[in-house]
Amino acid sequence: EKLFGKPNDVKVYSYGQNTSDLLVISLDCGKIVMVKYLWERNALDTIMMCNGEENAYGTGSEVQVQSNGIRRYLGSGNDCSICVCQDNGVVCSTIYGQYLVVTPIP
Repeated sequence: EKLFGKPNDVKVYSYGQNTSDLLVISLDCGKIVMVKYLWERNALDTIMMCNGEENAYGTGSEVQVQSNGIRRYLGSGNDCSICVCQDNGVVCSTIYGQYLVVTPIP
């Protein structure tokens, strides 16, 4: 699978001793990618991809959803930041500044 978009924010999640850290990248609003560096293979391993806006194409795109038969306009995409909580093992982000996305770190 692939996600396309402009990188907006990058954070690091540290597992602790002798374990590679996770790089958490935000691509446009609602898209999060987590990658881990594999020392033994000198490669990146994709741990998780989350796309909160399947019908969005990049920052500035317009998104509409249909819920319970009602079509709603969610607005235009903006740059979003992400927050990594080391204590609880979650990543938080927002979609269009209205909808909070909380994603557990595997």
